[in-house]
Amino acid sequence: MKIRFPRRERPVETPTPPPEGQPQPEPVVESEAQPALALAPPPPAEPEPAPKPEPEPLPAVVPLALRDRTPRGWNLWELERLARQLNVDPAASEERTLLLLHLRQFADPSGDLPVEFDPLVREAFGADLAALAR
Repeated sequence: MKIRFPRRERPVETPTPPPEGQPQPEPVVESEAQPALALAPPPPAEPEPAPKPEPEPLPAVVPLALRDRTPRGWNLWELERLARQLNVDPAASEERTLLLLHLRQFADPSGDLPVEFDPLVREAFGADLAALAR
């Protein structure tokens, strides 16, 4: 069973009129107007780009192969000196050392090799022969 209690009525407050001589405040009217928009702050200034680094100077042009393809005689002592300076790739270094060791039997006392060995020397040394002056 439900018990119902009588509702008490709240006394209604009546607005008291302001004393005479003072203006009446205007009633606040709530409207469904959109809230005022605020201006967004300006975007930050774009930083100045860093100065571009100076380009590196181009390396000296290295010929990939000798341009003069005419067969020539090579000096064994100069080839050995060049082989000692290169020592970059151990396998290629060993191959050049063994080749020069076997070519000694064909060189004359001044170290000059016959022209017939030109293709063999060019194949073993490649573009590195450009370091030798003619």
